[in-house]
Amino acid sequence: MIPPYWRDTLTVYTPSNNGSGTIWSRSVYTHCFFKASKASSYSDKQLFESCKLTARLRGSVNVTIGSIAVKGVVDDIIPDNTSGNELLRKYSGCAFRVNYISDNSAFPPEHTWIGGA
Repeated sequence: MIPPYWRDTLTVYTPSNNGSGTIWSRSVYTHCFFKASKASSYSDKQLFESCKLTARLRGSVNVTIGSIAVKGVVDDIIPDNTSGNELLRKYSGCAFRVNYISDNSAFPPEHTWIGGA
């Protein structure tokens, strides 16, 4: 059963290398969970704050470290052999580059947890 608060839609851009450079594929996932929160750390008498973004996507998904997740349905195309940074700037605050992935298929509801900043 899908929790009622899993009502977000996410667009995920996944990079792959075709031998001559990076190409991006786009997938849209429904019934997801998306959360934005602030993360704080203290070092050398300074407080550092950053935005931490996480999402939970049902089942197995086409996502890798370096993928880009955007809240909502977006039709943008990331040009081949580019980093995707323009997309991250355009959707700042509701987009992130995936830097961790957890396969939570053993826990109901079966899902993949992704996060980044």
